[in-house]
Amino acid sequence: MDFYGKATGVRKIKTIPSINEKKFQRRIAARFTNNAKVLIFVTSITFTAIFIGCGKKAQDAISIIPVFDLTNIPENDEPIPLSKIAKSVEYVPLESTDSSLLATIYKIVKRERSFYFHAKDAIFQFSINGEWLGKLEKTGKGPEEYSVIKDFDVSPSEQLIAILTWGKILIYKPNGELLKSIKHDARFINFVDDQKLLTYQSNMRGNGNYSHIMIDIYGDTIALFPNKFQFELKNKTLGLPPYEYLRYWYHNELYVSEIHDDTVFKVATDNTLLPYSIFYTGEKRLTAKARATGVDLFRHMEDYNYLTGIMESSRYVIYSDQLRNQIYDKKEEGAYSYARVLNDIDGGMDFQPELAFNKNYIISIIDAFKLKEHVRSKSFNEVKVKDLEGKQRLEQLVNGLSEEDNPVIMIVRLKD
Repeated sequence: MDFYGKATGVRKIKTIPSINEKKFQRRIAARFTNNAKVLIFVTSITFTAIFIGCGKKAQDAISIIPVFDLTNIPENDEPIPLSKIAKSVEYVPLESTDSSLLATIYKIVKRERSFYFHAKDAIFQFSINGEWLGKLEKTGKGPEEYSVIKDFDVSPSEQLIAILTWGKILIYKPNGELLKSIKHDARFINFVDDQKLLTYQSNMRGNGNYSHIMIDIYGDTIALFPNKFQFELKNKTLGLPPYEYLRYWYHNELYVSEIHDDTVFKVATDNTLLPYSIFYTGEKRLTAKARATGVDLFRHMEDYNYLTGIMESSRYVIYSDQLRNQIYDKKEEGAYSYARVLNDIDGGMDFQPELAFNKNYIISIIDAFKLKEHVRSKSFNEVKVKDLEGKQRLEQLVNGLSEEDNPVIMIVRLKD
């Protein structure tokens, strides 16, 4: 792990021990030695803290970083009940009109007042109650248009929509008026706040100078983050799955990671990236050296370990690698693997976490025809649930749906 910002401390999650404690300390501490003085102490066999100092006032910069050990996550083919982590479930059907029908959904953005969906070649906006509010569709070859949507994001105030297309970022106002066209190529983009964007540079060939570039909404560069994982490609690359970068929002702050690094960074208000958590992959970390061989990660899944998803609530961290899923409970300080999350609250479909928001909520998107099929099933009729009235409400909702309708948003309120 390398640092972009201030020094911090490290705490190993004590309920996920799997490697020799001293060996773990040496490896994690080695990541800091080029940047700071290191003091390690052990409070128990399975609990490690590493405090970093970078100067006389280092204590002012010290915080605790949780370390999640991915080297020995136990396999679990059993489902866990949704009631183990959640308090309630509600459903929001998205309004279906000739103009609002969604095809394949590529990305979802949740803001305070709306849900935004990238589907087809447009950005669709729905209210939090599912009402269709309109869409941004500017396909074409003109200066204010895009040929394809590679990625998009919406500013926190919902006053700007950024669309990444080939070779440029287009900044639109909600009414579709173009504010700025920025000549800039990237793999992904995120608003940091209403005035700044963080772009994620492709490392497909290993020769890029930067991993991230921070710009303002007019295209001026604010900060450059060097590519720490350059490599010389020896064979024809077979590419990577879409996990080269992961990003998520929590407490109105943006968090990012890249596939070669164990560390998740918080995008700080002073335009630095601060270490926030570590997902320790040990000897199976996908290094730049391995990437140089053009390794096919689909054929060699068990040879490497890397995150494929992460989201966070006030109580839980939900994450997955290429083979397994796991939930860490901050309150109980325990972690457990799962294959499925069985909906025992109202008997609805299995919960598949897709996007976390507002500290304690996570959503899943369910096709209308699949939901209708499930509610008609014998298993739904016979299942025992925690919320019988909720089950009845779900039946009423489904009876009013057509199989061709837009998807339904399943909103799960997690435990505090």
